[in-house]
Amino acid sequence: HPPATEPHCGAASRRHAEQREQQEARGRAHVRCSRCSSGRGLDIREKWHGTLSDDFTVTRAINKANMQIFFVPQALTASVEGCTWRQVLEFTTRQMKITRVYAPKLWLMSFFGSGLFNLVMIWSAAIVIFSNRNSVAFWAAAATLMAVIATSIGKASLRLKAVKLVLKDFGHEIERQFWTHNSLWLLTPALFFYNSFAALISRKTRWRVINYHMISPTKTEIVGRAAVAEPQYTQH
Repeated sequence: HPPATEPHCGAASRRHAEQREQQEARGRAHVRCSRCSSGRGLDIREKWHGTLSDDFTVTRAINKANMQIFFVPQALTASVEGCTWRQVLEFTTRQMKITRVYAPKLWLMSFFGSGLFNLVMIWSAAIVIFSNRNSVAFWAAAATLMAVIATSIGKASLRLKAVKLVLKDFGHEIERQFWTHNSLWLLTPALFFYNSFAALISRKTRWRVINYHMISPTKTEIVGRAAVAEPQYTQH
């Protein structure tokens, strides 16, 4: 008889194989993109030289050529991994620094939006705590907090349901993130504000123990290697 754990291991192996297939498909899509773009005069392969972000480079080239980008649900790829808070901070800061260099308007929107959200929430909470409960300010602040909480939880729940419809083979993993998405949204704007501020004061970042300095969207310098080992991620 086969071991009792074989079905579970087989399902996990199939999921990991599907992840590898999805990653390989994305790699083939990049190759097709570069080949197709060469025929249309975009020269993506040439534009990738000296850049740190392949995705942003493709986006900038397509926008410059007045072409359109269509996002489809099938483009979503599941990454079933675990990470520490330090790794979360490092990853999100690196992404925002890349965004500042390649899409400065998007970075400014994130900076302004996260700052405004934090200001409104802190100000409203302070009014609710310290003001007279019979005042108009108290009820206005309370209504603001309730509206933000309701819409944020609703958006998080809707997003999870939408992703679950596409990634049907990862329903269990997505369901495990229910409380994470419906509670940590309160901390996300503070994290984004920190990321945006870090991007404001520095264009240096680290990826896989290599330190980079993003001088411009078309020029990146390697400034050295980190002394620490590459962080290890755990798969679930």
